[in-house]
Amino acid sequence: MSDSTRPRRPKEPKKKSARLTNIDAQIAALQRERETEAKRINEEEYKKDTRRKILMGQAVLKEAQRREPVRKFMYNLLNRDLTRPGDRALFDDLMEEWGMPRLPPLDSIPPTPVSGGPVDGQAPEENTPEMEDA
Repeated sequence: MSDSTRPRRPKEPKKKSARLTNIDAQIAALQRERETEAKRINEEEYKKDTRRKILMGQAVLKEAQRREPVRKFMYNLLNRDLTRPGDRALFDDLMEEWGMPRLPPLDSIPPTPVSGGPVDGQAPEENTPEMEDA
């Protein structure tokens, strides 16, 4: 029987060398390290974004307390953009403090802007706060 016609025995799978096993373990460790680092970076970016929003809100509230046009602008902006009833309710006490009506329920049609404030969320030029010395 020639070699070409003889039935071949299935080859047994070769065992990984110790070096390949070690390399696979290193790859797995590096992948875990990469995932941990990516998670840490995402958490840092989330914290920075949250901090920016808090500081921006603080500055806007301070300006709104000083200037009626900014209050009207914020009222109309919130009325337009807040879509959850619970979020709208968070501003009830602030609107009362500002002497403005509560944000109407979402099912009221159409939302009525406070006079003097924009409907489209764009602040009129004359409502732009001037730069002040700190």
